[in-house]
Amino acid sequence: MNLIQHPHILTGKDLGWQSYVSRTCSDRGWLTVPSLKLGPGGSARSYTANEFKFSGDKKWIGRVYTTIRMTS
Repeated sequence: MNLIQHPHILTGKDLGWQSYVSRTCSDRGWLTVPSLKLGPGGSARSYTANEFKFSGDKKWIGRVYTTIRMTS
């Protein structure tokens, strides 16, 4: 399956999200299977000394995971 046509990617596009390669992709580049990095908080804050999540991030990511699971 073409990764661009994967149901999770299409769901994100339907929600108005943009895809990009994060600077924190790490070992995902070595995987031989399709993968998706998705989580709460801003990518620019990931893996920094002062990383934090806003209080609404936890509720937001719960809705995101539920939406993707139900549409895939």
